Amino acid sequence: MPASTRRIYVDANVLLAYLGNETGHAKIVQALLDEARRSEIEIITSVLSIAEVAFGAQERDAGLTPEGEAQIDTLWQPASPITLVDVSQATAREARSVIREAKTKGLARLRSMDAMHLASARLHGADEIFTYEVKARSSWQDLTGLPVNEPSVTNPQLDYHSGDER
Repeated sequence: MPASTRRIYVDANVLLAYLGNETGHAKIVQALLDEARRSEIEIITSVLSIAEVAFGAQERDAGLTPEGEAQIDTLWQPASPITLVDVSQATAREARSVIREAKTKGLARLRSMDAMHLASARLHGADEIFTYEVKARSSWQDLTGLPVNEPSVTNPQLDYHSGDER
């Protein structure tokens, strides 16, 4: 990847929106995955997302099906446009610092898994964090110093409609 490639950290809920084919979200996430396949951006997430996505899928579907698990696994395979970052002792210590910082700043209670995601984003050089957690965005931005936004694409694709639709 060129040095100028934007590195986007995605929260697990972004991937769940894609897998759940959520209206208004799934197409944007698909476009992000396409941008990553073209090396226009780099998408990273923690290996923790593997468990969080499985849990979220189970919550939505009242249990995972073999087909659902196979679809989820495509996100983690080597050919995937998503780079998984490992959890290490350094990540856990950084997450502890993030939790302490949140408490010091009087921010809403930060869940440990969210702290691990924020620590991963900071330690792995993310330029921006994408999440669909609206309430968390401003506090996460304050804690990481990174822009925290709803997913969006760099070069949106226009829908082409054939025929005379004037």
